[in-house]
Amino acid sequence: MKPNNPVPSLLSQYHQYKSEQHALMNVINCYLREFAIPNQDMGIDESYDDLPLCLRDNRACPSERLLTIRFPLANDVSSSAKIVLPVAYFSHLGKCQPSGAPWLKADNQPWVCLNIYQLVDYLHDYIATRYQIDINQELKNQISNSISVTTAFLQSSTSHATSYHHGMQRDIPTVNGYIDSEQALLWGHAYHPSPKSRQGVNMTSLLAHSPETQSQFALFWFKVDSSLVSYIGKDTKTVLSNIARTLLADAGDLLESVNSDTGSLNTDSETDWVYYPCHPWEADGILANLTIKRAIASGYMIPLGLTGKAVSPTSSVRTLYHDQLSHFIKCSIHVRLTNCIRKNAWYELHSAVYLNAILEKIDHSKRLTAPAFKLMLEPGAATLDMTAKFSNDDANSTQCITETFGMLFRESFTTDEIKYLTPQVAAALFTEDRFGDSVIERQLQKHCVHTGQSNHDKSAYDTLACLWFSRYANTLIDGTFDYFFNHGVVFEPHLQNTVIGFHQGLPACVWIRDLEGTKLVDTMWLLDNATGLSERCKQSIRYSKTAGWSRIAYCVFVNNLSEAIFYLCRGAQSAEVLEALLWQRVKDILMNWQLVYGIQPEIQDLLAGGSLPSKTNYKTRLLTLADKHSAYVMLPCPWQSSMLNANKDNIKTHKSSESKVA
Repeated sequence: MKPNNPVPSLLSQYHQYKSEQHALMNVINCYLREFAIPNQDMGIDESYDDLPLCLRDNRACPSERLLTIRFPLANDVSSSAKIVLPVAYFSHLGKCQPSGAPWLKADNQPWVCLNIYQLVDYLHDYIATRYQIDINQELKNQISNSISVTTAFLQSSTSHATSYHHGMQRDIPTVNGYIDSEQALLWGHAYHPSPKSRQGVNMTSLLAHSPETQSQFALFWFKVDSSLVSYIGKDTKTVLSNIARTLLADAGDLLESVNSDTGSLNTDSETDWVYYPCHPWEADGILANLTIKRAIASGYMIPLGLTGKAVSPTSSVRTLYHDQLSHFIKCSIHVRLTNCIRKNAWYELHSAVYLNAILEKIDHSKRLTAPAFKLMLEPGAATLDMTAKFSNDDANSTQCITETFGMLFRESFTTDEIKYLTPQVAAALFTEDRFGDSVIERQLQKHCVHTGQSNHDKSAYDTLACLWFSRYANTLIDGTFDYFFNHGVVFEPHLQNTVIGFHQGLPACVWIRDLEGTKLVDTMWLLDNATGLSERCKQSIRYSKTAGWSRIAYCVFVNNLSEAIFYLCRGAQSAEVLEALLWQRVKDILMNWQLVYGIQPEIQDLLAGGSLPSKTNYKTRLLTLADKHSAYVMLPCPWQSSMLNANKDNIKTHKSSESKVA
């Protein structure tokens, strides 16, 4: 599985090591959450007489723990292998921070130290044997690809000196701190086995167009007969015209001047032309399409190539930003990012704009009463429709064109929002930087220094962390739950969809974005009057309340707040004590929310010690399922006593139990 590479430089070896260590942490935590914890196949600080010397009493720090993962077989639970690894921290929800390599002890075999590739081979063989299933062999290649891509990102970032650490500043000028946060996600989803896997584009182009390399690039433009352009949503034609006018204003002799009256670009009086962009990754496929070739030969399209002002890719890779544009551009790309090909299906564009009309009304009604919870609305979309002009062409060819040229327009920040609220993506805060430091911990330490406190004063840090977290969690929970319980709207507020606005270093507001993934609770939204929406679109946006709650609870508590707590606790005087305080803050927020909005059974169940759903990204990949078919495993609430917050003086033994792979 491990690629055969020539002997790299010392720095390249280090980058490879860092990438492999992060991949190992991801895979271990995925397995813990989706297999070991639900089956109670794990323990903390268990005693063994035959541990390898490096795992005995000479650990790196006094707080280090030993994590054991057991691997019983379905037909012989008494005979089980085990993996033991040292961890610097083990959270209440069962996330570990490895501080050393995992060691495997199989029956009648000596201890073996595992690297990431050996670990994946062992886990996959074990899962296939225990559950008698065929697993996705391609996943191993995706994990290896993710490691290679991450290594390339680290190398690129180093060569451009783009990181900040201990006084080292970026030497590449950027527009603002917001786009810096979008382009800082070196490691990706903490609970995905292959978070940076990218397939369908060569490495040179990948590095030239990925946010992790702080890239900026021109779009590939076409001059298109207006009869081919399909607009979805109000004012979309104007939005597209403004994008063309802004980005192509300095394009030179290739383009004609902008018509200041209409906002469109025209080259002759008889044809109404539209200047239409696509992502550079799509250009070769577009130009090779037979229908496109016919359109060009017939004079309906003219390829202009890469031109215009450069845009910056955000953390989603395909969503593009320019500080002079009023909207982000969410492009369609036929590249597999992490697990999905990120094309814009026609029904997704239509359902997104339909949902926006609903959300816009609710958002406007709440701007006075709840101004801190904001939506980044998506009022329009556009694509090219070839069916009328080329009705005899292959349907797959014309559909591919519709998907390839599909664009969604998302409202961007105003100049004042960038200046006074300094937005940052949550995923860029609750993670490690390239040097292994907690980003949010470093930000809070700087705030301590700015307010005259020592960044070594752990009690001051803990107090600030509680204040910081309370402001953030209260805004996120209050707005998300209000929309869900009172309006039947199911957001997907995971870390990459959440943007935090700051005032004087503390959270002042939260934006929720990526609204095309929003769902409506079916008992509250029948959609009978949605006559302009196809059945496919209706199906794509309706959720049962149970499914909606699972999604909301997972995104808010497990994906979002638990990661915030994990990385805030990295700088604490006692990580366990601060974590307990922060989870108690969450519980208090839930109780206070019900005092305002009324009792909800789902919240009451959590307060009484119910379970939190966690999405099974690893199982979904193992079983080669589409992401929409991901299941959930249930985790004990972090404010309840459980195996996950057992301490060193209260070690419990847990009997293994079987669980089907969902």
